[in-house]
Amino acid sequence: MTQGAYTPAYGHFAHVHPVSTLVMHKYTDRDGHLAAYENELAVLHWVQRFGGSSCRQLARLVWPDCSQGTRMAQRTVARLLERRLLLKRTLYTGGRLVVVSRLGARVLRENGLWTATARGHRQLKFEHPMHRMIANEFVIDRHVSGQQIWPEFEVQRDIAPNLEIRVNGQNRIPDAITQADQSLAWIEVENAPKSRHRRAQLMTLATDLLSPAEGYYVAMPRLEGWFDEFIFVLANDACARATVRALRDAHLGPNVLQRIELIRVHMTPNLLWHGVVARSDAASLLHQLRGSRI
Repeated sequence: MTQGAYTPAYGHFAHVHPVSTLVMHKYTDRDGHLAAYENELAVLHWVQRFGGSSCRQLARLVWPDCSQGTRMAQRTVARLLERRLLLKRTLYTGGRLVVVSRLGARVLRENGLWTATARGHRQLKFEHPMHRMIANEFVIDRHVSGQQIWPEFEVQRDIAPNLEIRVNGQNRIPDAITQADQSLAWIEVENAPKSRHRRAQLMTLATDLLSPAEGYYVAMPRLEGWFDEFIFVLANDACARATVRALRDAHLGPNVLQRIELIRVHMTPNLLWHGVVARSDAASLLHQLRGSRI
């Protein structure tokens, strides 16, 4: 496999046989062709996990250490589009993603990824592309740094570990989950106004997760560890101010505030990712803003 290629989260399905003739019909055993085949499986794998992906995202997922990663992603996607294993989707905000077709899902299932839906994602709707893309880009950043990730698409489709925390009689799920060793992070993306009640629920949730000395322990297939980090990913200044006000009004204990991180990110209206702009733990930020009008 080429430098910087992926490590599958659900086992090394790329090496399960028999190999799908849908992909391999024109390949020989030469190293270059086998590498291209494995890269195609890697791209299909990540598009399936995220629901839909751009070439830039796939470059970071499959070739994070390669200076020609975007070009390699474009070439690989072009081959998969030509063989109808991927399909193009244009977002109303601008920009284009690819999704897994019925044939692409068949290839993944034949190679051991049973979470791939048999119908593919032709009918998949992207009703909130800004929120979805921010969540995706943020967890890709964490993937590049070596962490395990469960994107929003997997969480919503119950493909990720089925984690629900009950708050005030309602089940809450994260926008994404990341893991470093046994340290788990609950990710909440804030890119639109929320009611005070909804923000108060998030403060209660953070308290429930972070109050135990080591964090909230979970043990289930493919996920074991302690939720000891709660991350607000903030897309704009209005969301940042509203979140800080909610934290101030909740009067959370210092042990909880130290484990809440506020990360301001920037994404353009046409969904170009510019990464993290600023970050701070909640305790330090509230101390700095003491006496200030927010």
